[in-house]
Amino acid sequence: MRRLSFNPTHAASLLGALLLVMLAPATEASDWTAEPGLHSAKLELKGLNGHRRKSFYYVPEDLPESNKVPLVIALHGGLSNPKNIRRRSRLNELADREKLIAVYPQGNGIFNFFLHWNAGFCCAKAQEQQIDDPAFLVAVIDKLADALPIDQSRVYVFGFSNGAMLSYQLASRYPDRIAAIAALSGTYGRLLPDGRVQWPENDSASSMPTLIIHGSEDPRLPWDGGDESIDERGGIGMVPTLEIARFWARRNRCSDGVEVPSGFSNVSLTRWLDCASGAPVDLYRLGGWGHRWAGRSVHTKADYKTVGGFESIDVIWDFFRKHRSDQSSVR
Repeated sequence: MRRLSFNPTHAASLLGALLLVMLAPATEASDWTAEPGLHSAKLELKGLNGHRRKSFYYVPEDLPESNKVPLVIALHGGLSNPKNIRRRSRLNELADREKLIAVYPQGNGIFNFFLHWNAGFCCAKAQEQQIDDPAFLVAVIDKLADALPIDQSRVYVFGFSNGAMLSYQLASRYPDRIAAIAALSGTYGRLLPDGRVQWPENDSASSMPTLIIHGSEDPRLPWDGGDESIDERGGIGMVPTLEIARFWARRNRCSDGVEVPSGFSNVSLTRWLDCASGAPVDLYRLGGWGHRWAGRSVHTKADYKTVGGFESIDVIWDFFRKHRSDQSSVR
């Protein structure tokens, strides 16, 4: 058997090459391009440990020259990355079909590893250091709007897990910049030891069309909530998913929710449609589904048939496309 030996010269060369990659000049914000394809760019805005914030974005072929197009922001989960949410959601395919811009911001971490977001009550170092992730997302919107023909009345955000938490937080902080949100396998608020719920924002704040998708068997953030969901990434107690939907229904000034046919086997749908604000709430409960993306990706292709072929990205877009935001306060 060949024995491996430590070569100091070789190790130093590898370290030098790694440092060159790490310290190489980043794409400047002014270089954000409207050319078709998948691109990456950084902002001057600093994140965890002072690192400049990075995003990937996709521009489809043949964008209409005379019309502005929607922007859809996809937020990855904790310990995940933009590539993961891009591949699982298949948002680029939707962008090609519907002629919209897709953007995949990158969370906070050690270079490209252990990425997470500060969503108010969660998570990890981003929360501890109070990184302003909602402001980062607004900066991304502004940079893309400067470079691309984006309709700022049709800016939408969806997120998975920690990304879903940030979707809620963004809607609370900047409701005038977002037309609708979708939260998949996420949570909002904090369940206190005495059973009360502490919400990040008051119920009387601005309304937001809200879509919630959650698995009934989610082991990380259980559908029914409870203290068993408290973890090391912020010590949150999970608020029951139905209570989160009711919170947004109150905020949107809706009457009672009604269960209606979902169109998918083993999936229930509760809707709050009679809303004085005009902003509805949809809640999908995926029977038997865990803490993962539901859709026809290579990771879930075999299993998603158990929820009637529920394709999250199609359900999300069907919800998003019905809504526009008030642009009176946009820069």
